[in-house]
Amino acid sequence: MKNKKKHTLLISLIILIMALIAFLISFYFYSLTAVSKNNTKVNFIVESGSGKKTIIKKLKDEKLIKNDFIALIYLYLNNDKILISGTYELSPSMSTPKIIDIISRGESLETKETNVTFIDGKRLTNYVNVMNQKLGFSEEEIYERVSNKEFLSQLIDRYWFLTDQILNDKIYYALEGYLYPDTYSISKTATIDDVIIKMLDNMEKKLQPYKEVINSSNYTFHEILTLASIVDLEGNTEKDRKLIAGVFLNRLNSNMNLGSDITTYYGVKKNIGDVLTASEFNNLNAYNTRAINFKGLPVSPVCNPTIESILAVIKPTMSDYYYFYAEDTKTIHYAKTYEEHLNIINSLK
Repeated sequence: MKNKKKHTLLISLIILIMALIAFLISFYFYSLTAVSKNNTKVNFIVESGSGKKTIIKKLKDEKLIKNDFIALIYLYLNNDKILISGTYELSPSMSTPKIIDIISRGESLETKETNVTFIDGKRLTNYVNVMNQKLGFSEEEIYERVSNKEFLSQLIDRYWFLTDQILNDKIYYALEGYLYPDTYSISKTATIDDVIIKMLDNMEKKLQPYKEVINSSNYTFHEILTLASIVDLEGNTEKDRKLIAGVFLNRLNSNMNLGSDITTYYGVKKNIGDVLTASEFNNLNAYNTRAINFKGLPVSPVCNPTIESILAVIKPTMSDYYYFYAEDTKTIHYAKTYEEHLNIINSLK
């Protein structure tokens, strides 16, 4: 009878132990499941030098995991997992193994980048739209930043090619022309300032080989860039851009107006190709070089040109031409006199 009781007790003990083991296993895997079905992403920062216990506790405190003790056991059992510093997009709908996997693979926002292309010859208004669509900044935020005098002054101190000329109150957009057109890899955590600085850094890199010749020019870089922006839109080939730059420089040296339709459109904030009224053609603003008595260059660039257009102004093809006319096919005809210019236009009608 005693043996039978001992046997029963042993079986009960075994069952109890097995039940306890099953419970612990179940509890372990349950504790690794997601906190909730809420898939709202939050930024979770893993500070550099933080230990596993600190990181796991922070995950628990921020309600991203159910059980910090179980999470530490999971890490112990998966000792190949190294938690990497960075900012991570996590949600309560992620399981503990998923969260630890993301952090251990370093899939931080800093490593996630978006390729954004800014096309040459486009205005800053276009670039603002691109930043809004691709990077999620509001247009209001961007315009505020690019017109913030304190921020602009910091940029002037930082870059040799930026001067107080961009602070002229007649300028529509202070950084027009200076944001170099290119394709950029931009971090999802980048601020508006980060994007602007990245583009200005690229401009500096493009200009660096020509810094000496720019600084020794009779024109400031702001003036060079302004003319380059017009040249960029007036000509399609390197040859024509150099010739057109020479034509404009001839007109400037002779105290003639540039007479560029490109500046007229910009001055009244219309797109090239839009219908312009007579009053708009003659609108006296700080850009319209077709306006009566307008002399010199516009107050700022009218688009964001490439280095090739900037070089066309720095190293133009000088000639006796003072006029040019572009056909619809973009074939450009050059003339020395106004009479010759009119004859070319009439012959092409």
